[in-house]
Formats: sequence, structure tokens, C-alpha cells
Amino acid sequence: MGTDIVKKRGFDPTGGWIGDTYLGNDSQSVTEHYREIAEKRCVRFADYPFAEPRGWYVYSDRIMMTLSDDDDIVNMVFIYALWKDAPGRDSHPEDAP
Repeated sequence: MGTDIVKKRGFDPTGGWIGDTYLGNDSQSVTEHYREIAEKRCVRFADYPFAEPRGWYVYSDRIMMTLSDDDDIVNMVFIYALWKDAPGRDSHPEDAP
């Protein structure tokens, strides 16, 4: 997890359970989204905004892809995220949690 993303999230989700570390509207829909990616072994692109813990909307482009340490069972989802400023708003260092 990159330091800029950890700073923006307010915590490092590395190694945590999806339902405990997600950013989104609700843990059930986020968990189902990850489950579908893992079951279908597919790559997904997402660009819809979502709420972060302080209630601010995050605008980001995300690519999600499955990984496996045994080439059989998907046990990781790799995410590349490009966080963007909300329309009409510029990020500033003091905005970080």
C-alpha cells in the first residue's frame, strides 16, 4: 500500500479483511464485489465515487485484478488506484486525516 493512499485513507488496510477495511457505501456490497472478482478471476475497472470514513466522497479510477500464490486459488486482489480531486476541489496536505 502506497504511503499517499494510506495517508488519504487514514489507515493501512494491508492484510486486513475486506469487510473491516473497506471504503464504500456498505461492507456487504463491497465484499460481494471482491467475491465476484475472485470467483470469475477477472479484471475490473471502477470509476464511481465512494464515501470515505469522514463522509467525504473519493473520486478515483481503480483497476482490480486477482492474484494467487499457488496459481490455483485466488487469495489476493491487487488494486491500482488513482485518486482524483473532487470536481471543483483541490487537495491540500492539511486535508489528510
